[in-house]
Amino acid sequence: MILSTLLLALSRPAVAAEPFPESGVYLTAQGGPFVVLREWELGYRARYTDVYPDTGLTWHAGAKIGGQLTERLAVEAGGFYAPVTDTIGGTNTVLSYELDGLFHLTTAETAPYLLLGGGLYHAIDSNLATDGDPKVTVGLGLRSMTLSWLSLRAEARYAFSDGYDMLGSNNLEVRLGVELWPMEIFRPDSDGDGIVDEEDQCISTPGLEEFSGCPDSDGDGIIDGEDTCPQDAGSAELGGCPDGDGDGIADKDDACPEVAGLADFDGCPDSDGDGIIDSEDECPQEAGSAELSGCPDRDRDGVADKDDKCPDVTGLKDYEGCLPDEVKQFTGAIEGIYFQSGKATIQRRSYRILNEAISVMERFEGVRLYVDGHTDSQGDDEANLTLSKERAAAVVAYMTDKGIAPERLQSRGYGETQPVDDNNTRAGRAKNRRIEFKLIEQ
Repeated sequence: MILSTLLLALSRPAVAAEPFPESGVYLTAQGGPFVVLREWELGYRARYTDVYPDTGLTWHAGAKIGGQLTERLAVEAGGFYAPVTDTIGGTNTVLSYELDGLFHLTTAETAPYLLLGGGLYHAIDSNLATDGDPKVTVGLGLRSMTLSWLSLRAEARYAFSDGYDMLGSNNLEVRLGVELWPMEIFRPDSDGDGIVDEEDQCISTPGLEEFSGCPDSDGDGIIDGEDTCPQDAGSAELGGCPDGDGDGIADKDDACPEVAGLADFDGCPDSDGDGIIDSEDECPQEAGSAELSGCPDRDRDGVADKDDKCPDVTGLKDYEGCLPDEVKQFTGAIEGIYFQSGKATIQRRSYRILNEAISVMERFEGVRLYVDGHTDSQGDDEANLTLSKERAAAVVAYMTDKGIAPERLQSRGYGETQPVDDNNTRAGRAKNRRIEFKLIEQ
């Protein structure tokens, strides 16, 4: 009953269970019931008198030194004392010398084992007289590591010794005991994680054997000391930090951790690729400009297409991207502007139309114009190009002299490169010689 109770207790996992050493020396102290089951020849006088060990229950105790050879195999040697009564009522000192082998059935912290051994029972001079009988022992036991330097043990042993026939006597030895592992006692484990300080790379913090005693709090395979996010499981590529949206940017550095984005934008997306993140882009599916909050402006008049009532015509902001009729008449080829032949001198009859244009620009301060000069194809190409530039510049000079701010006008010359009619006819050439006003894009 006592043995079964202890075996049951030892079979429960210890709170601070330690791995069983793969090798090492240990000392064990054991004791318990000793039962002589059959008549025993032990004692010199047993064959010649009626004095021999009495059957029944006594006790025994002793100690051994053992060597753990592998996780499963151990050998040990030692001695035990037992006060054995004899048939005439005396108490005799019997010593047991033993050499045993133990084989663990598992490699767990609490392991059952088989035992096979041999030895000698030695009766000291007394009623039985000095004598020695060989013995062979088989048994079953249980060992449990509770600390790195301490294990508990229980075993039942059946010993065959000499009776009046060879090995004709049988004894039952039940032992309970403790085992000390001296080398482990002097190998401190400061953080109590089962890894001795000399092998523990994190001696102040409980850790795991696979990480040489260092902890991995979030279980991501990266030790806390090298894990930028030790409480959140992540990947080695991101220093142990998680990436919830899978965009390659750690959540802690990701301004948009729930939506895959780009590193250039701190993990936020830019769906239309216009350099403005979607959360700040009023038109996230259409590439636009920062000035228009990410929205496109295809006529480039400074009014976003979504707000532009005339999105294909360069217009004025104050008119929702459209042009008032007064301004429209001064866009395109302007009729009524004349120059002296072959020169950039403006004829007086041109002043009326130019003054009207000036008046419109004064009324609509948002109007900014390109003044483009064009010629027909008569004469030298280079000369025509120069003449077109000079005529456009002359128009700009006239208008700025009348008070239009210079920054609102820009002259350009194209020579004969952009004809609008046939240069082989007089009427066509007349149309090609022209001044055009075009709104400057925003």
